Order: sequence, then structure tokens, then C-alpha cells
Amino acid sequence: MAVKKLLRLPCLCVVTDSQRYQVDTLVDSLVNAVKGGADMIQIREKSLEDESLSDLIRNVVRSVESTTHILVNGNPKIACDEGVGVHLPEMGDLVSNVRAIIGSNALVGKSVHSVYSAIAAEKQGADFLIAGTMFSTNSHPDKIPEGPDLIRAMKDSGEVSIPILGIGGITPDNARIVLDAGASGVAVIDSVLGSPDPSEAARRLKTVLYDSVI
Repeated sequence: MAVKKLLRLPCLCVVTDSQRYQVDTLVDSLVNAVKGGADMIQIREKSLEDESLSDLIRNVVRSVESTTHILVNGNPKIACDEGVGVHLPEMGDLVSNVRAIIGSNALVGKSVHSVYSAIAAEKQGADFLIAGTMFSTNSHPDKIPEGPDLIRAMKDSGEVSIPILGIGGITPDNARIVLDAGASGVAVIDSVLGSPDPSEAARRLKTVLYDSVI
């Protein structure tokens, strides 16, 4: 039986968005992000058909280092078929139901926007959480961010012990605020994929993460 790869902390997760960053250059950008220190790739491609999504996952798996955590967003069947983890939206499937499909050794994350959802996700068996939104973002400019205090409240509840990654408008300039609130890492899109040098962008973020936990 395969052994689950442990989540490396502090964790830098890069989330894909091929509607803004084209698929034909996406894999190269992800490879460079991993070279710069990214620990996890979340393939979030709601617009892709299953066959195209599977092809993208296989290409990423072949291209990046084997120690990289790769998860697909919201599709446990494809995650199972391709041997990767799965990340679930807050209102998506129960983690316990997904476990029945992909097994106990696959990495399962869950997006949360409240303390209640965070507690519920941990009880269901999630391995980690992605909490947002930390700051204003280009992808959701009209959304009022919950801010790092959301993560602080989750930790202060005493009922959330699994790692929490902050997401939303995070850059090297504000990442430390998220870590100081109790996060175990960050998830980003624009800060890495929007950079002309994804490797250097990831390296800068990873440096901030390490400095924040020393």
C-alpha cells in the first residue's frame, strides 16, 4: 500500500488558472515554480473537459519533481484515476465521501471561509485547509476579504489542528502577516504565475515563509 506523502511545512501552493495563464505555457511555469520552492500544485481548471484535464495532470506529474504534492480541484474520480490528491470547495463533497473513492493515502484539502467550516472539514478527515480570502484579489475584485483574522480565529477555536494555508492577494510583502496569524503556508495564483520569472517569484515567497517560522 502506498504511503501518504507528508505535507511539507511551511507550504507554498501554486493554484492554476489557464483562463488567465495559457495552458501551453502553464506547465513550464509550474516546473519553474517548483524549482523556486513551490511544494504543492493545485490544478483548478473548471472549464476543461475531463480528457483535457487528465492530459494536463499527466503532463504536470511527468514534468515536476516527484516530491511535489499535486492535487486536482473538485474531481475525486479523476484524482483517483491519475493518482493525485484532490482539493474540495467549501460547498463540495464531504471529505469522508471522497475518501471512499480515492482511499486513505491520498492528500485531501478543503477550502473554508469560516471557523465552522474549518472545524467540520477537520472532523471529516481533511489533511489541510485553504482559508480565504486574505486580501483583495484580481480574480475577485468586488469581494470583501475576511483577512488573516479568519485564520487566527480558526486557530484560537482550539478545534482546528491541521495545517491552514491562506489564499487571496498574497505577495512576498504581506505573506508574513498570514503566517503570523497562524497559517502553515500560503496558496497563490498571480504572485507566481503572473510573474515573468515564476522560479524567482516562488523563491521570494518561500524565503518569507521560512523566515516567518524561524
